[in-house]
Amino acid sequence: MKAEKRNGNGANVGFKTPAGAGLGGCWGLDVGPVSTRNTSKGALVVEAHAVFRALASGMPLDEVRRACLTGRLLRQSASETRHRIWEALHWRYFAG
Repeated sequence: MKAEKRNGNGANVGFKTPAGAGLGGCWGLDVGPVSTRNTSKGALVVEAHAVFRALASGMPLDEVRRACLTGRLLRQSASETRHRIWEALHWRYFAG
């Protein structure tokens, strides 16, 4: 599916929406550029990379969630930190 979006200069930027595995082509609620908005944990670039790498390898989203929360995918020592990071990533990319 082809979609149109305007960049910061007002120009149209085309992008393809993938038919994500079980995601219905949905990119989540926050379609802006990666930023520290709505999270005290920073831009979460490393964590997002780990999540998308797992999804690209074929891991289902519910298994990625479990891996994040149990510390197999997100390596932060505090479970509350892992939970907050998962919630931020889920809201940004997967919530519909």
